[in-house]
Amino acid sequence: MIKFIALYNVKEGRTVDEVEKYLNEIHFPLVRKLPGLRKFESGRIRPSKKKPLPYYRVSEMWFDNMDALRAAFASPQEKEIEADTQFYTMIDNLTQFICEDLHS
Repeated sequence: MIKFIALYNVKEGRTVDEVEKYLNEIHFPLVRKLPGLRKFESGRIRPSKKKPLPYYRVSEMWFDNMDALRAAFASPQEKEIEADTQFYTMIDNLTQFICEDLHS
């Protein structure tokens, strides 16, 4: 399995409630339409009392393999996600990477 992981924070001037509403009503439904998506999970990161974290949320998209991920990211559904410019005005510190699950 391959996971595409995104970490992000709320942009200054936005509220967590505002971002959460947008994610759940607009952005996440678009993500769930990606072809070949096996599993989608997203959760809030619990802050540490000792050290502030640069992220408030992590999202994981699971695909069978790199070919499935590439196909999803070349799809019309991905183009719809990329066109969701409102999402990018609400988040900050976006970090994305691919992780291979060697134990599935």
